[in-house]
Amino acid sequence: MRPRNVLLAVFSLCTLVGIASIHPKSPSSAQVDVKQAETQPACQSFRGDISSESERNILMKERPLISIAWYLAAVGQYDQALELVDRITYCGFKDLVLSGIGSSMAKEGQIERALQLTNTIRDHDEKVIVLGSVAEKLVRTGKHDQAMKLFNNTVTDDLNKLRVLTKIVPSLVEAGQIDRALQAANTIKLDANKAIVLSHIASTLAKASKYEQALEIANTIANTDETQGYKHEAFANIAVELASSGQIDRALQLVNPLDSHHNASALGKIAVQFASSGQFDQALQLVNTIQSDLTQAMVLTILAESLTEVSQLEQVLQIAKTIEVGSMEQQSMLSRIAILFALSRQPEQALQLASTIKRDDEKALVLHSIVRSLAKAGQYEQAKEVASTIKDDYLKATAFVYLAVGLAETGKVADAVQVVSAIEQRDATPAIWFSQTVMVLTEAKQYNPALQMANAVTGENEKAWVLAQLANNLVEAGQTELASQAIAPAMEIVEAY
Repeated sequence: MRPRNVLLAVFSLCTLVGIASIHPKSPSSAQVDVKQAETQPACQSFRGDISSESERNILMKERPLISIAWYLAAVGQYDQALELVDRITYCGFKDLVLSGIGSSMAKEGQIERALQLTNTIRDHDEKVIVLGSVAEKLVRTGKHDQAMKLFNNTVTDDLNKLRVLTKIVPSLVEAGQIDRALQAANTIKLDANKAIVLSHIASTLAKASKYEQALEIANTIANTDETQGYKHEAFANIAVELASSGQIDRALQLVNPLDSHHNASALGKIAVQFASSGQFDQALQLVNTIQSDLTQAMVLTILAESLTEVSQLEQVLQIAKTIEVGSMEQQSMLSRIAILFALSRQPEQALQLASTIKRDDEKALVLHSIVRSLAKAGQYEQAKEVASTIKDDYLKATAFVYLAVGLAETGKVADAVQVVSAIEQRDATPAIWFSQTVMVLTEAKQYNPALQMANAVTGENEKAWVLAQLANNLVEAGQTELASQAIAPAMEIVEAY
């Protein structure tokens, strides 16, 4: 599941940004009479901006219901999840929740129930998300005829065909159902969309070491202005896979005719393969054979992002300094290297490089990473000073988020709460920054500090929203006990509405 356009529009108008995505995978146990849910109560369509404070308040109250319903579906409590749907008044929110519940059912093999539930979804795109999940499950369980029949009979527009095929192509290729994948791709009318699918099929085949078949399909992609980029992407991906199998010369032959972007991308990934296999000198030799300064800058950036040793990063920097590009790409390259020094906990080198960067947006990104590095090193005062110099308002706010994360990770939760509460950014509420802090802590597997931060949110609706998002993330991480601790107070809040 992921936020849809209508949801983002509403949240933007409510000075909110986004809802955490979840991918439910807990076993289902409860039964649900889906036929009972086929006729949903009338809902209110969202039209333009929110005209009254009362409408804003409704949205604020309904926002937590989305994540709570997703959580309930993730743990197989479909009855309870559907009961929450009845409490939602905005159509877009209802469809979003139903799509998530249906996807959970599909992933757990409850195909008929998922398909029945699609009858209650008004929004076509949300309906197709469930159909895609069903098709994906059918393919993975070897029911290819059923999957393709469902695809051909229910997915009719090009964009959604593209979305569904992108999900099921890997499983089709793995099962050897290449002809089915190609037949489905050929039902797409728009050449660019068809090229995307064909490129995906070719790249998937290359990953499975089926290079000849991959090349054959890549060559069928039309060579027009609209499709050439996807054709080159397919060849670049095949070249990278060939290089990983030791066929370097053949890979370079494929790379040479590609446009500058895909040429640099492929060469960069090949250089990374050298470096990751302990052949760092060979990686640098490959870089030094590149004649174009622009391509060399792009390849160096890709190589640098794969390095973990500071000494190797310093060698890349020395080559980077010899490139006389004087362009946006050069500034971007130096910025990325500075960020990598910061992530390698070398803030002084990063600050030195940052002082040479002229573009404010690039410098802001570097300073943001330096704050993160300093916070991880426990240098909170210096982190605060650097964060205060960032000119971009959003990056300054998220830099303070990372400062709060560093504090929370070391048990200084009260200090972290104080930092987040003091963040000021136009068109944003404190709950957003608490949500981001919780998300970063969860990604770092700092689950207990994340729960403490979520419980520190002021405002009942905001707290329920953040706690419910956290509960979903904890379920996904297998932290079911902590997830139940997060969802319980969120449900208490919404039950009191």
